Amino acid sequence: MRPYQYTSPPTTSTNSGFEYSPYGTGTPLPQPQRERGARRKKIAAVAGSVYRAGVAAASELKEQYYNSRAAAAAARDTGVTERGIPSSHVSGPGAAAGADESPIPSIPNSFPHVKIATSGKRGGGEEQHLILFPTYTKRFNKSTASNLSTRFPPGHPFHQALAAAIQTGAERLPPQEEEYWRSTVVMEENAVVDVDVRGQGGRGRRGEIVRELGEYGSDGEGERPPLPPRTTGTGLSTAATVTTGPPVELTEEEQAAANATLMARIGPFVTTAVAQTPVTLFFYNDTRSRSHTILTDSSGHFCTRVALSFTPTHIRVLANEDLSMVSPIEVTPPQGISLISDIDDTIKHSGIYLGAREIFRNVFVRSLENQTVDGVREWFNRMEALGVKMHYCSNSPWQLYPMLGCFFHVAGLPMGSMHLKQYSGMLQGLFEPVAERKKANLEGILRDFPERKFLLVGDSGEADLEVYTELAVQNPGRVLAVFVRDVTTPEQTTGFFDSSFGAGNGAGGTRQAETARNGARSNRPPLPPRTLAPPPSLGSLGLPSTESPTDGTRDIPRKPVPPPRPSKPAALRGAPSDNRPRTAGADVTRPSPQLSTESVRPSTSARPTPPPPPPPRRRTTPLAVTAAGPVISVESSREPDPPRLPPRSSTRPLGQESHPVSGISRTATTPPVITSEPTTSAGTSGQFVNKKVETWLRKLARAHEVLDAVGVKLYTWRKGDDVVLEAEGIVREALKALNRGEVDPSSQTSTPLRIPPSLFPDHVARPDHRRTGRLILIPKPGTPEYPADFPFSPTVTNNPKAMYNYVRVVSAPSADTPGVCLLLHFDSRRYFFGRVAEGTQRLLNQRTVSLMKATDIFLSGRIDWSSTGGLLGMFLTLAEIKGRSDQMLQDQNEKARREGKKEVKYHEGHVNVHGGKNLVHMLASARRFIFRKAMPVCPREVRRDPRADGNKRPDYEDENIRVWSIPASIATENSSSNAAAAAAAAAAAAAAAAVAQDSDQSPPRKRKRTEDSTAEGEAENESTSMTDEEADQHLRESVVKDMFGSHWSLDTLREMKLSQVKLPAKIFVKNEKGELELYNGPLPDGTNNPPDINVFVRLPWPASRVEKLPKTEPSKETMCYVVKNYGRRGKFDVTKADELGVPKQHRKFLANGQNVTGKDGITVTPDMVLGPSVPAAGFAILDIPSLEYIDAVLARPEWADEEEIVKGVHVAYWILGDGVDAKDERIQAFMKAHSSWKHIVFSKSLNPNVIAMMKAADKTIRMHHIDPDRYPLPVYDNNGGSLPSGDGVPDQTVGVAGHTYLILPRIDFPTDNIIPPMNTKWPSIDLVQNGAEILALAQAGRERIASPEFQAEVARAQQDLPLPNTEIIPLGTGSSIPSNYRNVSANLVRIPGWGSLILDCGENTLGQLRRLYGYAGADEVLRDLRAIYISHSHADHHLGTVAVIDAWLKATSQREETASGKLAIIAAPKYQAFIREFHQVQPLGLLDRVFPVTLGKTDFRHVPGRVLEVYNSYNVPDLPKIEPVLVDHCYEAAATIFTFDQDARYGGLKIAYSGDCRPSAEFASVGRGAHLLIHECTFEDGLQADALAKKHSTLSEALAVGRDMQARRILLTHFSQRYPQLPAVSKEVLQQGQDGDRDVEVLFAFDLMRVRLGEFKHANAFLPALRKLYEAEEPEEVAAEE
Repeated sequence: MRPYQYTSPPTTSTNSGFEYSPYGTGTPLPQPQRERGARRKKIAAVAGSVYRAGVAAASELKEQYYNSRAAAAAARDTGVTERGIPSSHVSGPGAAAGADESPIPSIPNSFPHVKIATSGKRGGGEEQHLILFPTYTKRFNKSTASNLSTRFPPGHPFHQALAAAIQTGAERLPPQEEEYWRSTVVMEENAVVDVDVRGQGGRGRRGEIVRELGEYGSDGEGERPPLPPRTTGTGLSTAATVTTGPPVELTEEEQAAANATLMARIGPFVTTAVAQTPVTLFFYNDTRSRSHTILTDSSGHFCTRVALSFTPTHIRVLANEDLSMVSPIEVTPPQGISLISDIDDTIKHSGIYLGAREIFRNVFVRSLENQTVDGVREWFNRMEALGVKMHYCSNSPWQLYPMLGCFFHVAGLPMGSMHLKQYSGMLQGLFEPVAERKKANLEGILRDFPERKFLLVGDSGEADLEVYTELAVQNPGRVLAVFVRDVTTPEQTTGFFDSSFGAGNGAGGTRQAETARNGARSNRPPLPPRTLAPPPSLGSLGLPSTESPTDGTRDIPRKPVPPPRPSKPAALRGAPSDNRPRTAGADVTRPSPQLSTESVRPSTSARPTPPPPPPPRRRTTPLAVTAAGPVISVESSREPDPPRLPPRSSTRPLGQESHPVSGISRTATTPPVITSEPTTSAGTSGQFVNKKVETWLRKLARAHEVLDAVGVKLYTWRKGDDVVLEAEGIVREALKALNRGEVDPSSQTSTPLRIPPSLFPDHVARPDHRRTGRLILIPKPGTPEYPADFPFSPTVTNNPKAMYNYVRVVSAPSADTPGVCLLLHFDSRRYFFGRVAEGTQRLLNQRTVSLMKATDIFLSGRIDWSSTGGLLGMFLTLAEIKGRSDQMLQDQNEKARREGKKEVKYHEGHVNVHGGKNLVHMLASARRFIFRKAMPVCPREVRRDPRADGNKRPDYEDENIRVWSIPASIATENSSSNAAAAAAAAAAAAAAAAVAQDSDQSPPRKRKRTEDSTAEGEAENESTSMTDEEADQHLRESVVKDMFGSHWSLDTLREMKLSQVKLPAKIFVKNEKGELELYNGPLPDGTNNPPDINVFVRLPWPASRVEKLPKTEPSKETMCYVVKNYGRRGKFDVTKADELGVPKQHRKFLANGQNVTGKDGITVTPDMVLGPSVPAAGFAILDIPSLEYIDAVLARPEWADEEEIVKGVHVAYWILGDGVDAKDERIQAFMKAHSSWKHIVFSKSLNPNVIAMMKAADKTIRMHHIDPDRYPLPVYDNNGGSLPSGDGVPDQTVGVAGHTYLILPRIDFPTDNIIPPMNTKWPSIDLVQNGAEILALAQAGRERIASPEFQAEVARAQQDLPLPNTEIIPLGTGSSIPSNYRNVSANLVRIPGWGSLILDCGENTLGQLRRLYGYAGADEVLRDLRAIYISHSHADHHLGTVAVIDAWLKATSQREETASGKLAIIAAPKYQAFIREFHQVQPLGLLDRVFPVTLGKTDFRHVPGRVLEVYNSYNVPDLPKIEPVLVDHCYEAAATIFTFDQDARYGGLKIAYSGDCRPSAEFASVGRGAHLLIHECTFEDGLQADALAKKHSTLSEALAVGRDMQARRILLTHFSQRYPQLPAVSKEVLQQGQDGDRDVEVLFAFDLMRVRLGEFKHANAFLPALRKLYEAEEPEEVAAEE
């Protein structure tokens, strides 16, 4: 196609209503009278031509599809393509002649940044896919629930039906149709949220069409199937800009790339819709779930709004068993700011105003990177950072959502709800004329959020301005501002070639053209005339190529541009038609009240004038069209003229203008000035008028009038930078109004409360914008205790106003709770002090101690498992509780706002944890299995002596307390034990070195920060002078920060080279058909060198990517504390104040310590009206872990500082470790020196082993009366030790749970909260008195098992059962978190002649053992322990392992025959790594007596059903055969079979343990013939959807696995905490476990039950009595199943 060039003008050329003489004299020809309505007809004709062009283009593309299919079919028949290439070599659209062919990617692989679920190929060779479109969830509005329009989301077919009915003149739908729609509404009782769900399912059957089209489209030569005649093109550039110049031939590779892009983006249009197919929507959170099934429509779409009675956190969409998708749910608050934005030509260069072919290129071919609009990313992200919610409304069809999703990722734009156009055709919908269909979506969004304010963003290329204006008028006070991107008015240039039309270089142009326009043009000479080159053709892609001549800048089909109109001779000029004198500054005609589309005829001028400079870009007035910019000439008008605006003041350059955020005093875009000066769009006289620009400016002027009347600001812009500050200021002002006048975060005004720098010299004071009148104290960067980037949460201080606080003992040493934990209560906060040992969180639940206000945990003693064993579990519980409480609080506050009531104060969800050395290392070692984003944990590790320099200031303080941390180290302060300490340290270092060598861990070194040594997102510009210790600690802190406060998103795939993958990670690769699948090839491990291919990686959370922590050593330091409050001012004497004549408004000054003036001018001082103040008071904690720490602790200088640090201390809490006697002379001497204190002492030898878990023990005692052989009584002792007493002996007592020390309002020791020992006789008495039916059923069970028939049946059934005396003891049968009745997972199996095996070891497994056997009996069981097996890395399955290992080491070392025994830890690599790293904190005998047996190699690929190899690298003897089968639950989760030798000792005993999993056929196959199956049974049969979503098993599924396995004995365990005792099950379901005449018994597990393999039948005889016992029990609060 040749370039267009101007030639001699034709005899008559018409354009825009003007006629010219063929002789170029400038004399206008007579103009005919315009026909009425001619302009409207002309506009309609233009719109129709555009539509027909789009239809023709789509029709040709369809025709090409059919032709290409025929060609491809012929190629398959002959085996050769048109180019002579074997068809087997051609597999995708990127095929080039003679080159390797690349496959066509499937729809998910074509759009890697969009989450698209796929299933494997099903019958017919079809691949199904599922897409969820972004929507929103809102609060349910009960007042509008009866309005049917509110029950359907925007864009739902209901709204289309209603609009059609209204167009016919009806006010509502016909009754029958309305009843139908009402029947589809899903609304629960007491609904609280409306959840919108929209998505689409499809099949890839038409992918064959695309593949064949790709083969045909990449063929540059040879014969083609018949197509309409066209000119052969020169190839298509994949850039977004159509450049001028000589034609450029694309290489075959470039053509292939362009073809691949085209084929990928067309893919969603050519899929087969999955119509009328049921789709199940499963809504759930940690406590509740709900499912709903809907049908897809004829386009495969599903769209619904579900009103739920709970707030879900996730939705799972199940299309079939192979196709599902999970998406998080976030509730949009009812109040706030929202931004509604158009997409095409607003945030993405689409060229809607440039015609159908330009749209096609931008949508289907050109690179997304080149279609971004400058400044929008920064603008929108700043809006999102301010809390603005985003909504995107566009006329684009839903089929373009995958492409748009990728564009949002590439452009860096924040995601929001999408509201596109549903169109079931192929491509014609792209080219339809702009309609008002998106107005319904806009109205739907405003209807859904009646209390939110809105910013509306669009462009001038479509009808956005008109729609937004109407919307603002219809919703007064709800639209804050309208931002319209000007893609119509050309940007003027000086001395540079530009098109006379200006459309080619408007703001909607491409990135390349925009970059050129923004250059420094003043330095460029005018370009010489040049010939325009033809734009590249679509011919090489086999697409329509009917290009039209363009102006060289845009590929727009237009009429030829006429030459400039000559100036009219002065003699022929006539007077103005209205006979009024006109000057350049005279008033001009006012535009029509309506948004006129008419154009007016310009006047002429004497001679051409040079083009004016472009209007300056201003932040104060975005794109205001002034006299310096484009002006419109008007000869006459029937309307009065508007007054001309005064000249604008000079503007500052961009970026230099001050921007007072506190108030928006600027004006928005001013209406354009309409003058009588004849100009054109290019700014030169004597040329024609650009009617498109003129119409746009008239619309803009009218919109100003309308929006100004309703108080809405209107801005025009080209780049986001033009209006970002204006938008930010508007949002901040609106937020201030919504927040009822709270301090604006960006305000720099003075605050009411100010702290002088000298008051806190080590801190920096900063305003707390969350609360007025407060300051945040931030540690100064670089201080020894607080590094510059220390993640510890800042402290909020204020005048102390605490009126009531106390200290209460939560736990005292016992088998259930080995640690001492204190609760410090204030009304505003809760603090925990002492040791957070295993069992603490379960005890808090037992005693209903709320954790909702817990903000700080102060750990005493050494940092080892005895003081921190319950900390990780408590963090998980805190995260769940805070998540639920925050949601409840939001619901309450929302209701309060609606009712005009006071809102409840929100307490921030974070926890500060304080402790000694190795605290951060301990937390970081759990990074592989602890991950909670919603609750930041801020560790404060005291690594240096806070009083080393004589400093007496507290090292922690907030509005309630001041805390002095007192570390005592035996390495530096107890010289007598230095040698022992050095020897212990050397032994620990040697063991750590061995472990490090085993794990290839290199020693720390001085280094710069790199990606390999930092967590994701960590800054890498650290100073190179950072010491090794500081750098190591910095790394640990960053890991902890990512564990609890990360912004990581789970579903993120990143493309990279195979050699760059950081394991562990799931690796995916594209297969031959372009589909994403798991990578099964070799990994680069040093032994082989696989090809370095491109792979996609699903990265783990950032913390887990840190493979190894820096080495540390066990701490020789114990932490003690002194804690004090601030006291309280004296009581205000109102009577005295009245006598002194103090005005009421001045009394607050007296309360704050200021003098005021009373009656008769007397000065009133605070002491005249205030009673005596209450001095500060507090307590001390002295934690002595072992004998060698006594001197180190008691010698600390803080205890002698009675003038400041210990002044006001009234109580000392002594926490004594094993072997430390409270009667020690040194301890008694210290008590005498502080005889004014009350000394509360805790130790294992003093405190009785009382039952702490009373509810669980109550049930165990009742069950013992039913079946004493299977349910033994718990072992306890209510008699403890004693302390010295008598005259001269300090006040000392043994601490008990519930002991209370009241600090405010007075010092007191009330006894009404002390918890007495459990009366273990009461459950028996109550059962006898009220459980006659239960006891009768129990007696029937005893009579049955005593019958000879039963004994004979048992003997016959289990004559071939090996080792029937094998004992199974469930130590924990619950899931997720401990409850009142069930501890978390743990199972002890005692095998005669071999020893004991623990299958999973949840928190407080050791405590359960000691409660069942007593301290001495538990030691005997531990000496028999041979192995601990961990099924997977979820915390509820292994947090008790460290305590069991430590107790095993101590118990076995006490006897010579067991002192050399070995213990195997059987687990996957992830957990083995945790044990190695924690071994550096607390020696665990690793590689000395405790050895790892690893399931699978490091970073293996998790494929459910695969049998892992077992690596017994250290040859632990006498282990059974171990066969782990990977299962569907989490990474490294395995179900394992243990098979003992087939000899006389063990008889081939086979034990199968499922861990947590979905049912596994492979597990059943490998475990075939198992004698014992212990299988998880988390959910009952009615909760199948829960089981699917959370990857657990139901009762029927567990029994089915047992049936397929042909297991002889089945023990069901791991019950959801919603079943506190016995899950509901029918007899029919239970019989599913039976298999004909085969001997099978099914039993439910209970905590502390002891059942032998040969006694399952006996235990089942008592099942009716047990069920009767539990049938009246109420369910506990549901926990989150992991």
